[in-house]
Amino acid sequence: MAFKFTIDEGIVVEFGPPLTSGRRAAKVIKYTDEWDYVAKEVLPKLEGYENDTSTFACVKILEGGGYDSNIYKNQACHARMGTDSNIGSALIVSTVREHITPHGKAFFKWLINSSPWAAIFSEKKVNTTVVPHLRLHTYFPSNFIVSGLIASRSPWEFPDKAKHWHELVKAGMNPNLAYLTCTATRKEGKGFSLMSTVSSHWAITT
Repeated sequence: MAFKFTIDEGIVVEFGPPLTSGRRAAKVIKYTDEWDYVAKEVLPKLEGYENDTSTFACVKILEGGGYDSNIYKNQACHARMGTDSNIGSALIVSTVREHITPHGKAFFKWLINSSPWAAIFSEKKVNTTVVPHLRLHTYFPSNFIVSGLIASRSPWEFPDKAKHWHELVKAGMNPNLAYLTCTATRKEGKGFSLMSTVSSHWAITT
């Protein structure tokens, strides 16, 4: 069985099965930091995310060195992030869409930099390495992280509400209040109506 360990900072040695000569093969991989590992090993596995409802990965730094990751595709939401298998994760990466549309650009700028969830994002932009994605810290409560990632799906999961949010913000409404308004109401003509129920896929109900 293959195994791996760290012999120096940023250098992971992986030992695989014996070669035909009876010797063991060694492979040395250098990562400048944890995010370099994510870029080289995790993000390529997230390609094709356009066909998935939600695509994200929780990355662990293994005891004794090395990394492991749980990658989730075709999930209805980010709920799997809260499972026991992800306890101890050090990094989270989650793909995004609609980040280049007018409402998407404005929404992600607010979400990452000044929304109530801004603190969970380790990088203050949508990173476009391999696939567009967000990078997150993991030292916040899991329900807070999950709710922030539920919010990140708004531009493509609820595009009408995200566009409505953008309209309200452009009209001068506080972005936080605009998000709450779009969550709890539906637009009807030039007015609003209060929703009797709010979807569990909205961040404020997590």
